[in-house]
Amino acid sequence: MELLKDNSGRVKKGNARSCKLGEVQLPLNSVEGYIASTVHGVKAGESAFGPGFVVCAVLDWAGICKNERGYLSINPSFLME
Repeated sequence: MELLKDNSGRVKKGNARSCKLGEVQLPLNSVEGYIASTVHGVKAGESAFGPGFVVCAVLDWAGICKNERGYLSINPSFLME
């Protein structure tokens, strides 16, 4: 939620399965990049584990976010909190 709120409510999902943290397809401000650096302590240039698809699916199921192709966007009512 913090990542989404800090980025106007929409962020890239990222691709941890085939990229290293900090590369174009896995930026630090993507869902998977944020999880890798903040939760798992992965440093830029290192490989990361990619659980972002689960996080995105759960947030969508709960109605908090919309799980779009390549992006996760927050429900506007949660952006105001």
